[in-house]
Amino acid sequence: MELKEKCDEYVLRNVKTIDIADYESFLQLNNNQEPVLTGLHRGLRDLLSVHAWTTSPEGHQNYLYFQMNGEQKFCTTLYYSSETLCQPHTHNYIELLYVMQGELRMQIDGKTYSFKEGDICLINTNTIHCEYIERKDSFIICLCTDDIIFEQYQNSRSAKDYTLSLKRFINQKRMQELFVSFSPRNTDTHKTKHAFETIISELMEDLPGKQRIVIGYVERIIDLLAREYSIQATRSDKEELQKVLVQSICSYIEYHYDSVTVNELSQKFSYSPDYLTKIFKKEQETNLSAYIQLVRLQHASELISSTSLPIEKISRKVGYNNVGFFYKKFYEIYQTTPNEVREK
Repeated sequence: MELKEKCDEYVLRNVKTIDIADYESFLQLNNNQEPVLTGLHRGLRDLLSVHAWTTSPEGHQNYLYFQMNGEQKFCTTLYYSSETLCQPHTHNYIELLYVMQGELRMQIDGKTYSFKEGDICLINTNTIHCEYIERKDSFIICLCTDDIIFEQYQNSRSAKDYTLSLKRFINQKRMQELFVSFSPRNTDTHKTKHAFETIISELMEDLPGKQRIVIGYVERIIDLLAREYSIQATRSDKEELQKVLVQSICSYIEYHYDSVTVNELSQKFSYSPDYLTKIFKKEQETNLSAYIQLVRLQHASELISSTSLPIEKISRKVGYNNVGFFYKKFYEIYQTTPNEVREK
């Protein structure tokens, strides 16, 4: 059974049917201020809570809410005859919204934004926003979490760890912007989908150990945001991230020079081979494949000079199974042969 159907079935089993006016009252908590500061979605002792909703062309919304560490659960079905815009509101926590299916339209600080299937939107604390409820098939999951989930990356200073640098960058953008949007780099988003599905399933089943599993998958989602998603960024931000990416590539090549390929780097850093080759050429002023060859030959030259290993064995050790090709490349770089280097 698909998760959307599973959620709809869960709501039907536990449903409390209300209309949209009652739902607004539920959010407002009898607070008539504009915009509404909603805190009901999560308790202060929670590190995380989750709410999700499905909509249909027939004009009903199934809504679920789970508090991870508390006893509070809530689900309802809303009926509406036309497109509905929820009341503008703010939160004192971060929202991470994932479009599992369909589309999500939101007003953020008075402007309308659309997020397609697979997109993720991070809404910062105290940001005025509201969601459109439309007569369309959609499935949205929202994680509500404390700043600490992101702040743990703020003091990391490893310039050569690209993923860690991206996590730090995400936290910096989160603190600077009202919201941050993420789009998947590739069409295959099964890892992200699986992470959100697992969180919802664990909270619905309510089995022992769910807290550790859920927190683990929230960490996984943040890691996927860094590895497999594109983030809105200024030109200077992108240039800085490209430099860090190239530094990380060079570091990876240094440790895996004997076997690394451009395709392996593509999988490791979740960018296409063409993109990696392009930005590497821009930053290093040399071809990526040529750089791999250079690192191999540098290690070969060191081994020839400092050891008595046979040159054929050194050739294989640094990644060349064809000795003739190794000699050819060595001469292209050093204008001398491996044997002549050893004789010196």
